Amino acid sequence: MSDILPRSVSRQSEIMSENRSIFEDLTHRRVPQIVGMYVAASWLVIELGDWVTERFNFPPDVTSFVFIAMVVMLPAVILLAYNHGAPGKDQWTASERTFIPLNALVAAGVLYFISPSLVVEAATETVQIPDETGVIQEFEVVRQGYHQEVLGFFWDNESGDSELDWLSYGLPLMLAHDLNRVSPVLTVLTPFASPRIQSEMRSRGYESLLDLPRGLTVEIARDRRSSALVVGSFGQDGETRTVDITLIDAKSGDELGSHSFSGADWLTAVDDVSEAVLSFLEIEPADNQSDDPISQHFTDSIEAIRHFVNGEAALVLNNDYPTGIAEYQSAVELDPAFAEASGSLSIAQYLSGDVESARVTVSQALRNTENSR
Repeated sequence: MSDILPRSVSRQSEIMSENRSIFEDLTHRRVPQIVGMYVAASWLVIELGDWVTERFNFPPDVTSFVFIAMVVMLPAVILLAYNHGAPGKDQWTASERTFIPLNALVAAGVLYFISPSLVVEAATETVQIPDETGVIQEFEVVRQGYHQEVLGFFWDNESGDSELDWLSYGLPLMLAHDLNRVSPVLTVLTPFASPRIQSEMRSRGYESLLDLPRGLTVEIARDRRSSALVVGSFGQDGETRTVDITLIDAKSGDELGSHSFSGADWLTAVDDVSEAVLSFLEIEPADNQSDDPISQHFTDSIEAIRHFVNGEAALVLNNDYPTGIAEYQSAVELDPAFAEASGSLSIAQYLSGDVESARVTVSQALRNTENSR
């Protein structure tokens, strides 16, 4: 027993000495210091990246991917620190030439599998909507995938028929809805979707959000750092509907393309213009999406769309909840499967204080959606 105890104590001393020597070796090679600097630099990059993405309207998930890449590359940093952290000149080793490129490939593979594209934005965004008392309410809503933001300003009515004035808002709204379904790399906004744009336009004296000079539309798009903007006009001659649009590069102000449509109905016009805009932007539908006719995913009732657009205009332009709710209800009565109308109706009912009606509207919309499948 007396021989075993000293041997045991001696072995523990050797282990402690060995542990101390490893720590001292890492310290001598400055591994803890270099890894600490790398972690601090990673944190700084993420903080700066968050500010840059918000300031310049970049996809916010980019910083998440940068963080993941820097974490996955940490083993390569540790290897480099261990081999080259000590004072004096060091030679590159065969293990470094093999491991570091391999580590980089692993990082690229991880990024590829967690997201096929680095241009996908956060799933939600906060939208501010004034209620009937003028109090701003915030809602978290689904956000379209983002790479190029295009502003769709409202169009000029050149038909001479005031009964068609609603199409000045309606055609761009339909176009935005259609394009936002096609690809996660494109987001199309109208002034109705942005209180900030509305405020800017009203401050310049355009209370109806119509008839803006081209210079001002380019300025607003450029201030938002949007990629492009769409302006247009429409007319009607007997049974023939006409639409003319121009896609403009926001940065330079140059035209990216113009397109004209002449046909029998407004829904076909939207489909035709949508295809032209995608062509100008060189955007193909995503693998799990397609550029279907708007009548299939919005509604095929032009009267329901008219009531829906009038409801949107009543709320956005005049903060008129009774009129807005009545228009939405008319749209839903004409097409119970009109999901956008049901959604806007439930929100308007909730903001006006009629929570029970909002609940009933949502429940009925869900039933209609199930029945239409």
